Amino acid sequence: MDEECIEIDYSDASSEDIGTAFEDLDVSTNIDDAFYVFRKHNEPVYAIAIHDNSIVVSGGGDNKAFVWSAETGDLLHTITEHSDSVSYVSFSSQSQSSGKSKYLVTADLAGNINVILVEEKRIVWNYSTGEDIEFVIWHPKLPVIFIGIKTGDCWIFEIPSSNSRILSGCSVPTSAAFIDDLHLAIGYEDGKIKIFNIKTGSAVSAFFDNKSLHEGPITCLCTKGDNRGMCFSASADGAVNYLNAMHSKVLWSLPTNSASMHVESMAVCPNDLTLLAIGRMNSIVDICYIPNSTIRYSIKLEASAINIQFSKSNPIFLAGLLNGAIVCCDCRSGEIVRKFYGHEDAILDLRLSQNESLFVTASDDGSCRVFYLE
Repeated sequence: MDEECIEIDYSDASSEDIGTAFEDLDVSTNIDDAFYVFRKHNEPVYAIAIHDNSIVVSGGGDNKAFVWSAETGDLLHTITEHSDSVSYVSFSSQSQSSGKSKYLVTADLAGNINVILVEEKRIVWNYSTGEDIEFVIWHPKLPVIFIGIKTGDCWIFEIPSSNSRILSGCSVPTSAAFIDDLHLAIGYEDGKIKIFNIKTGSAVSAFFDNKSLHEGPITCLCTKGDNRGMCFSASADGAVNYLNAMHSKVLWSLPTNSASMHVESMAVCPNDLTLLAIGRMNSIVDICYIPNSTIRYSIKLEASAINIQFSKSNPIFLAGLLNGAIVCCDCRSGEIVRKFYGHEDAILDLRLSQNESLFVTASDDGSCRVFYLE
């Protein structure tokens, strides 16, 4: 196991070993539920992703990205070709033949992007936008990346050919989500939303100057994943809207004008497509029943949830909190099922493994942790 990862196992440890292990625990609670703690980063860790149930990539404020094993903690690869904080990391869509991702993308705040061939651990494509990057996402099926930049545009690159296209925006892009394989929704800082045909580069639908929509920056976009052209939008003004994205129609709205109701995270339950989880900055996660836009439960947490990750097989979700805790909630009952502790500062990113046996976290405290669900 890599020396920067800590495995806490007291089964055959001496008293001296146990004392050393306890030195690495969160002293504020004396509880660390993590199976491993990865400490290679010496600055906050902003982004994390997991592939093939065990390979993790983490990007941090130390201008580095590390690829490491969630099972052993071994360091597999270090990516140093960055000049600013690495704030975006993700694996490409999985191959239908192998079931594995072929590429890994890392991007920093200075606009430098690297695409690494996972198996060979080498950079096969790189690019510098010369502008601040607002988001980086992969196409759900193709080796194509979408990069939102501060000037308002979204750049599309085919990997590794570099064939490109630009989706022209209207202000700083803040969030993006695929409506289906051909259409991408992009939200902007001015509260507007555009729906693009990614093949032609043209906008097929837009939500502009609609008083029933958003008055603040778009903070979240998500879909039900059923390819029916619907999506949800949320913003800093606290409002949530259910949209027919292809026809520019607002199906319903949950309005609010309170800054404390700011929506930071949002996701639809894959196990029950009638339920939407809305994480607000007032430490509440609302569970909305989509068919009639009613709030079934308001789950009060010990701190605000800044990221939500749903299980695909059960009606539960994980929420990473600003105080460093992670909670597991049942969205059908509104109950908190379990809590996980160990981090000393905010959870900045959280990802569940494909087989849902474990999840990994990135934190403002400079560490990554591996937690087992089973």
